[in-house]
Order: sequence, then structure tokens, then C-alpha cells
Amino acid sequence: METKKDVNEKKVIDEKEIEKVTGIQTEETEKSKDEVANVETIVEENGDIETAEIEEKVEAKIAKEKGKIAKEEATIEAVKEEAEIAKEKVTVEAVKEEKKVDDRLFVRINEYGDECKDGKYITFGHYPNALKDKDVEIVSLSANSNGYYLGSDDCEYMAFIATPASRKNKFADGRKIKKKTTYYFKVEAIIWRILSEENNKALLLAESIIDNHAYNNTKRTKKIGGNKIFANNWEYSEMRKWLNNDLYNKAFKDMEKMIIMPTTFENKQTAISEDQNVYAMEQNNTSDKIGLLSYNNVLKPSFGFLNDEYEFDLARRKKVTEYAISAGAFVYLNKDKLIYANFINNGWWYLRSPHTNSASSVSRIHQFGVSDTFIPANKKQGGVVPVITLKLK
Repeated sequence: METKKDVNEKKVIDEKEIEKVTGIQTEETEKSKDEVANVETIVEENGDIETAEIEEKVEAKIAKEKGKIAKEEATIEAVKEEAEIAKEKVTVEAVKEEKKVDDRLFVRINEYGDECKDGKYITFGHYPNALKDKDVEIVSLSANSNGYYLGSDDCEYMAFIATPASRKNKFADGRKIKKKTTYYFKVEAIIWRILSEENNKALLLAESIIDNHAYNNTKRTKKIGGNKIFANNWEYSEMRKWLNNDLYNKAFKDMEKMIIMPTTFENKQTAISEDQNVYAMEQNNTSDKIGLLSYNNVLKPSFGFLNDEYEFDLARRKKVTEYAISAGAFVYLNKDKLIYANFINNGWWYLRSPHTNSASSVSRIHQFGVSDTFIPANKKQGGVVPVITLKLK
């Protein structure tokens, strides 16, 4: 039988054993914790290593991609540069081609408008003519140095506020021309008929009425330098001044002006009229870049006209451009009788000769082609059919 002492000693032994075991377990636990911590550290360190490796690989790949992109961009830039060079070459060629066309300041054509070296007509200079087509848009916001706008068809157009002579006047498409309305007119080559040609020079007459202008601003006689100047005097007329300045600068470029030869116009009585004309006796001859035909000129068979002032001469009849109609030129519109059908859209035009009727009367060509008619010098509806001398070579 165990005594109390034995029990107490055994209890002490058991407690020591427990402490020993517990100590061992605690040590082992701490050791395990340390090992776990070491493992976590290792894992963590390994994780950093893996991340570093991945980042390094990614950065390497990014660098590679960047290099590839840079190479592609360089290729694109090279292609763009080549394209620009090619474009410049095309532009240069186009300019050369355009210059080649510009070198031909005029072109000879036949009555059908076809280019012909022996043609009786010439295209030279440019002037507002036909109304802009409805499908053409004006693409420039402002006018160029010539006062013209660019159309979507790459042609130049002039903006003009209409001042028609009659409310009945219409465009070719049937639309009525409204006063104070802005319209755009295509700037086109002027067609001229060759009246005479010799020594590489040609006397040219516009084939249409291209504009309108009064012969003079007044019908009154005035004094200049003590001399009496009638309203029908060509030398001092507003028409002559306007033709040789405004129209001249508007219709011709600098290079074209170089081949326009001064024309000597004989303004004495015998040169401008068969009749006794007291208003022509004191007139002087003039030298002009642009002028008008005389009464005698439009009766010359060598110029292609009939030598009869009362004949309805086809060569003397002139159509009026849409621009000129909108500017105020007279245009014939009588459709009541079939006999007048051939005169539709014809207009009357000024000659430079004074008429025998009065000091304020000027000779003109009627819309039917008759030359024995006159009109007051201040009529703004008068058509303008200019004449020039052109150097051919």
C-alpha cells in the first residue's frame, strides 16, 4: 500500500515529467514556428525572386515590343517620306504641265471650238461668262488676288450683285435674274474672231458681248484745254478709259499683256463714216491697247462683214453672256413672232464712231445686225465687244 509520502514523491516526479514534456513540446512548437517563419521567409524571398524575374521578362518583352513599334514607326515614317517625295514629284510634274499650258497664251480654234492651227478664232484672256452650275459649290471663303472664288470644279468664279436692265431678263436655265442678288459667274476664256492677219499680228474682235458700259457718263458737251469736246468723242470718252484700264486688267494676266500690241485707231471723218460728220472732224487718232470697231470697220468685207448697213448681217450679230445680262446689258427676248427667233439673246453694242444725228449720239450695231443706228452716249445698257491686236509670234 502506497504511503502519502510515496504519493507525493510520485506527484513531484509526474509534474517534472510533465514540465519536461511540456518544455520539449514548447521548444518544438517554437522551433516549428521558427521553421514556419523561415519557410514563409523563403517563400516570400522566392516570391520576390519570381516577381523580379517576371518583371524582368516583362520589361524585356516591353522593350522588345517598343523596339518593334519603333521599327514599325520608322518604316511608316519612311513610307510617308517616300509618299511625300512622290507627291512632290507629281506636284512638280503637274506644275510643269500647267506651265506648259500657260506657255500657250492663246489657242487657235475653228468654228466648232476644236483646236486648229489654221482656225479663224482664238481663245485668249479670261472673263466672267456663264452662271455657275447648281451642282458646283464655292469652296473658298475669300476671293483671290484677282477677285475670284474657287469652285468645287477647280474653276474660278466671280461674285456679282445683279443689276439687270429689265425684270424680264432670265438666265439660260429659265430663272429670272433678281436685282441686288449675288450670283457667281464662271471665269472662262474669251473667244475672238480673227478680222485680219499679217506680219505675225492679228486684229481680233470678241465673239460675244462680254460686258456693258456707257460710252460716256453724260450727253453734255464739255471743254478741255479750251476745246469743245462732244459726248461722242472717242479720245475723251469714259468707254475708252474703262476699256484700257478696268477691262484690260481684269481680262488679261501680265504675260498676256506682253503680246497685246497697241492699235492705232483712225478717228477722223473719212475713217469712221461715209457721211459728212461734223462731230468727227476735230477728233484725233488714238493708240489703244483695247478699243471698239468704227462704223466703217463693220462694213468691210475683208473683215467678214456685209458692205450694207441695212442688212441683217449675221457676222454683226452678237449674243450676250449671262454675266453681261446680269450686269445690265440689253438683251433681245421677243418670242412673239417666229421671224425674230434668230435674234433671241442678241444685244446691241457700241461702235467708237460718233453718229451724225447729234453731238451726244454714238453709232451702234443693232441686235438684228443692222449698222445704221445710233444711241445716246450715256446709255449704260450698251454692249461691249472689244477689239485688240495680238502678237502671234
